This record gives sequence, C-alpha cells and structure tokens, in this order.
Amino acid sequence: MEEVFLDDEGVKLEFEFDNINFDDVEEAKIFYKKSNGVKGEWVATIDDTNKTVYYVSQSGDFDVLGIIKVQVQITIDGYKGKSNIIEIEVKEGL
Repeated sequence: MEEVFLDDEGVKLEFEFDNINFDDVEEAKIFYKKSNGVKGEWVATIDDTNKTVYYVSQSGDFDVLGIIKVQVQITIDGYKGKSNIIEIEVKEGL
C-alpha cells in the first residue's frame, strides 16, 4: 500500500502498463473513492514513451484521512478497460 499525507500536493501517481500499445490509447482516467465515500475521477496524462499513465495531485485531492482507492481506466479504440484497484493511505503529518 502506498501512503501520502493529508493535503499533500504534487504527488505523482504513476501506473505502468507493459502489455498495451500506447500509440492506440485515446484517453486515461483515474477513478477514486475516498474513505468518506466520496467518488470522482482525475484525467490522467498518457506517457507513451515510458508506457505509463500518471496524475499529479492538486489541492483537495488528499483532504480526507484513511484509505483512498484508485483505479485506472484506459480507452483504446472505444474499448474501456480498468486496472486493479490500488489502495493509498492518507496519513496525518506532524
């Protein structure tokens, strides 16, 4: 499990995909569910050189203590496929 601290900004969430032809990727999103039940999505950046999808956190992304679950969705030629669910623990700093 990954961990971040409450109200962290600029955290790069990066996901690697070895078995995908990134030339065909049309869109990538990261869906999330915070520990308080709030759900949403972030638009991810596609890095076809490194075969990764990433998002850099902004203000308000890690505003609730506890576990935030994230899942990447990639769109290729109209097909939408999702990754495994990853858990990130949001901790309180000093």
